[in-house]
Amino acid sequence: MAFAQVIQTLLSGCIEEADMKAMLAFVVLTALTGCQSTQHSQAELARICADPANRAPTPGNLYFDECQALHPYSQQQLQRLYRQNAPAGVQY
Repeated sequence: MAFAQVIQTLLSGCIEEADMKAMLAFVVLTALTGCQSTQHSQAELARICADPANRAPTPGNLYFDECQALHPYSQQQLQRLYRQNAPAGVQY
């Protein structure tokens, strides 16, 4: 059964057809707005991750995991960062 038919069946007798069409248009526009928000969020994340400080695996960095998806470190880079930032006395 099509989405519009399901809505019509559920709301038959309760809401005028014009109101139902308006509600359906609202649902479709809301879904499209969500897609645009995702694109905007991706663009914003790309801007944030362009700064190497936001890509560093440091305590309190809220963007590290997300930036790794855009700019992943190699295993060698991660090892070097660990050696540089490891607490004093850590054997590696």
